[in-house]
Amino acid sequence: MFQLSGYLSMKHLFYGRYRKEMLIVNKVLSEPDINEWIMEYLQVGIHNATLWWKNLTDAAGNIGYQLDRITSGSFYSIFSGIDHQNLPMIRKITKGISGIKRSRVLNGIGDLIKTKFKREGYSKFIWPECMFPSKKEMYENRIDTCVLNPENITGGYGIVHCMTAAMEVIKMARSFLTLKDVDSEEFIGMVNRALYYKSMIGTKKAVVPILKEKYAGLLFEKPSTRTRTSFEVASERMGAHALYLSSDQIHLSGGEPVKDVARMLGGWLDILVARVFAQSTLTELAKYSGLPVINALSDSEHPTQMISDFLTIMEKKKNFKGLKMTFIGDGTNNITNSLMMACSMTGINLTIATPDGYQPDASYKSVAEKIAAKQDSTVTVTHDVAGAAKGSDILYTDVWVSMGEETQRQQRIKDFQGFQINSDVLKLAKPDAIVMHCLPAERELEITDDVIEGKQSVAWQQGVNKIYGAASSIEWAMRD
Repeated sequence: MFQLSGYLSMKHLFYGRYRKEMLIVNKVLSEPDINEWIMEYLQVGIHNATLWWKNLTDAAGNIGYQLDRITSGSFYSIFSGIDHQNLPMIRKITKGISGIKRSRVLNGIGDLIKTKFKREGYSKFIWPECMFPSKKEMYENRIDTCVLNPENITGGYGIVHCMTAAMEVIKMARSFLTLKDVDSEEFIGMVNRALYYKSMIGTKKAVVPILKEKYAGLLFEKPSTRTRTSFEVASERMGAHALYLSSDQIHLSGGEPVKDVARMLGGWLDILVARVFAQSTLTELAKYSGLPVINALSDSEHPTQMISDFLTIMEKKKNFKGLKMTFIGDGTNNITNSLMMACSMTGINLTIATPDGYQPDASYKSVAEKIAAKQDSTVTVTHDVAGAAKGSDILYTDVWVSMGEETQRQQRIKDFQGFQINSDVLKLAKPDAIVMHCLPAERELEITDDVIEGKQSVAWQQGVNKIYGAASSIEWAMRD
């Protein structure tokens, strides 16, 4: 696959662009003044677009001609010039992968575009509004047309317009706010990357410092043991300076609007991990900071928990498809929403055993059922604990009273009687079934002490695996 060079010099940029034509490029790059000529070739084109060829020296013009000829021949483009050389590269990058989501394609095209702009001295790149409507939908539509259907890049859908659209989408940053942000292939890929990070971080081996010289903010409105520690250690192992920010330290608890805080953090940080009460807070943080934002728990979901959970399932069961998971407990909480999404994407049959009045969120269930249908799996809700547990490969539970629900504690404990994982329920599952809990646990409520401490419990393995889920989600969010 064609790749850009990771170096920042002009020479390495062109070497990376035309890697497949190594022999020709090496010959071109052997010219003694190649850097100066290429810089002139680019900069004259930027500032004197109409008659730029006439303003080039013979040497720079010759370099430009050779580079155009190389790309035109290799990537089958009839175009000439640096901008249009990107067109066949996009065709090359997107050939045969039209089913991949736009954000994944933008990894390649975004690096290429941003590299070009860096070489040309732009710190920011903003086209006049008259060229392109400043609406997210328009940018996304243009990207769909140009990138996912590269054969349509002609005329008004030329590469300059496509590049503009790509830059605008890139500026929105790639956030992991919900499992709806990824498809099945991406989610399983993140689990596999967590396994890779376990093989490295878990054995004290160095990993690629993708966060080197970057600042990672950990904004936590809720206290945490596992999530905070895992993200803090993972980000530092990946090269970052990690800053823990509690809500009272940065005025969120004092009433300062989220968007005001987000704007400030966006000016200082490179990535933000946020554990919040409301999903809407995450949305605002991502919108106004311009940073990649990772959901480290909200009232709606706990997506990074799913990466570590499904890494644990992979380690214990070796596969996902066709397994039966039974969740026993609160059908309304963020773990249930997350499990519906993650199980449906991996082909696991999920049964949720929950009391009447605690049915899962209808919108999440609807989305999960549609995904599950494509994976030949199911999402089922029942009030029958014994029937649900029978024949299960995985039993999963969570606390009956989540943070922020303390005033409902007594009523919830009453309502959830009978919805507990204990030795009798465990006997109904398969002999090799595993028991999962996202922790912290209230023993003798949602799970008994003997079960969580028993040989079938993987709760501690889940907890340790959170650092690898954190590393995988950071890698996914950081394009560069």
